Amino acid sequence: STTTMTTISLRPQSGVYESFAQGSTPNGAAKASATTAVTSASAAAAPGGSSSSPSSSSSTAPTHAYDKAALIAISQDPSFECVLPVELSTSTLEVVKNQLNADIEKAEGSVWGRHVKEDLKPKKKDGAGESDAPVAAKITDAVPAASAPAAAAGSAAAVKTLDAEKSKRAIKSMLNKLSRGTFDKLVEQLMAECALTDVSVIEALVSMVFDKVAYEAQYVGVYADLCAKLHEALGSGFKKTLFSAAQDEFENSTLARETLGAVADRGDRDAQAKRARSKIVGVMRLVGELFKRSVVGASLVHAISSELLGEPRSVPCDDYIEALCALMTACGGELEASPKTNKAVMDMYFARLNVLAESMEVDTRTRFMCRDAIELRSNAWVVRANKPAAKKASEEIDFTSSPAVSDEILFPEGPANGANARSGSLQGPYEKPAHAVVLPTAATRAALEDDMRRDAKLRAEAKADAAIDAALGGGAGGASSSSYDAEQVEQKINSFIDEYATVGDISEALLCIADLIARTPDKEETKNAIAKALVDYVVNVSSAKIADAIGKLLAACFTSGGFETSTLEMAIGDVVSMLDDVAIDVPMAPKLLAKVVAKVVAANAVALDFITAAGSGIEDVMYRREFCGVALVELKEVKYAALKPGALDLHGFAAGEPGVDDTVSEWLGSLSLSELA
Repeated sequence: STTTMTTISLRPQSGVYESFAQGSTPNGAAKASATTAVTSASAAAAPGGSSSSPSSSSSTAPTHAYDKAALIAISQDPSFECVLPVELSTSTLEVVKNQLNADIEKAEGSVWGRHVKEDLKPKKKDGAGESDAPVAAKITDAVPAASAPAAAAGSAAAVKTLDAEKSKRAIKSMLNKLSRGTFDKLVEQLMAECALTDVSVIEALVSMVFDKVAYEAQYVGVYADLCAKLHEALGSGFKKTLFSAAQDEFENSTLARETLGAVADRGDRDAQAKRARSKIVGVMRLVGELFKRSVVGASLVHAISSELLGEPRSVPCDDYIEALCALMTACGGELEASPKTNKAVMDMYFARLNVLAESMEVDTRTRFMCRDAIELRSNAWVVRANKPAAKKASEEIDFTSSPAVSDEILFPEGPANGANARSGSLQGPYEKPAHAVVLPTAATRAALEDDMRRDAKLRAEAKADAAIDAALGGGAGGASSSSYDAEQVEQKINSFIDEYATVGDISEALLCIADLIARTPDKEETKNAIAKALVDYVVNVSSAKIADAIGKLLAACFTSGGFETSTLEMAIGDVVSMLDDVAIDVPMAPKLLAKVVAKVVAANAVALDFITAAGSGIEDVMYRREFCGVALVELKEVKYAALKPGALDLHGFAAGEPGVDDTVSEWLGSLSLSELA
């Protein structure tokens, strides 16, 4: 039969604070009813068990002991109403719940975050009836499943999928914790608990990832791995959502930049501009990392790069330039190595970046980013190592231990000592130089820098135009359709030769040459002018290193630049024939020109007998032998196959005056070329 329960108060009497786990004293009129209710409940909940009885004492009030069974029976009766004391922070029932949960946690692990049943029935075993093991009490404010740890392996509780709103909150929490160390655990939890079949959840996830990559560049690779995992699990639908969101970010950045002028406060305007730039740059970094993980293809990366660069000869905004640099830094090496990428297209991208790096219309910070990207490619996509730290004071050079500088270096004409102290090149009164001495000023320095920058930009534009033509298959597109007049051709030739002598990049020099030839009506005349200018540069600079570089470029002009053998023979032969006069002013001219001739002969651009044919116009035997001898030695070092005995008529070419000059055999022997005698 159902036990009739009456309302009792568990508040102890004034001054009494006994633990509810041990019992409490009923108030006034409720003594008898409380005693009856508790006794009946205890007997009903635990028949045959021990139930507490009131203590009989004339001096103290009876105290009723409440065990677990009694309190559970009381809490399940709907007619029972408990008035909790304000002096205690935890109710009696919560004490019991905590004890039950502690027992379960000790046996099975933590119960927090589990989806437990509302009833307190014990779990059933396999057909063996009910188990005596307790279950967790009902938790009113359950912790969201997305942020709770997974259930233990032995637990039979199933993990339920969260709804859309809870999934978004859980995803945000997981992204805040995402790192290399927590990646596997959080991704598994995200896929198991979040509603990834909901489009709104996927869109929110992509938006959160874009926000993260904008300000956490060091974790872009981690977020790219997350996107790759989601793409693998969800298929093409996730990729479509990702691309659509990226396009929206691109358009939003353009719109945000256009509306910046309406912002009156400078601080707000700069903050909004920085936010838009960080967003587009971060998204481009993510796209580059996704390309490395085969989530996006090379065609999409090329389309984005072309969109960021804009039309030829145009200057994109700084945000787009930085985004392109970030994209190339992230995946440039893999993109260039891709079989779907044409090398000419990559040359075009970096030729445009070279132009932007020299443009005064671009911010200084952005120009340096362009140069960093160009340097990264020139270094085979290997990131430059950090600069070495400055030496400590203890590591500084000890000048006291360095050898003393000799007087011979400081005074080439000999030390001024004793009687010769008053003689020397510094003796005599000061004489004013005949020419005017112009010291650099701020104005002249600025003008010089402007001229140098303008020349550098012209060279870069010429390379970019040639690269665009090459990428488009030689079509006349963009600014390459314009023509150069004679003065512009001369200026362009001198400009690219100066740059080649400094950089030494043959491929870039060939691009400039191709652009010059394409923009002039008389192609052959332009080739002759280029070849002649290169040979003249060797004589004017008078450097063995430059002679080697120019020789290699002339050989490349023959093999890759469309130059004919006759063009090279004419340019070199004209200068060699005047060596008698040239060598007076430039004593090294015979040796330098011989190095150039050896390079073009080794490349089969001209025949071997060109050495004797060109040198036959030299009247002085000394210059003739010097020119021919250096060329033969160079060819021997590169093991030129056609250099054999009898290949050249050296006895007729290098014969000197008998009794005055060495014989041809002696001359060849001094050059270690006796086999050619």
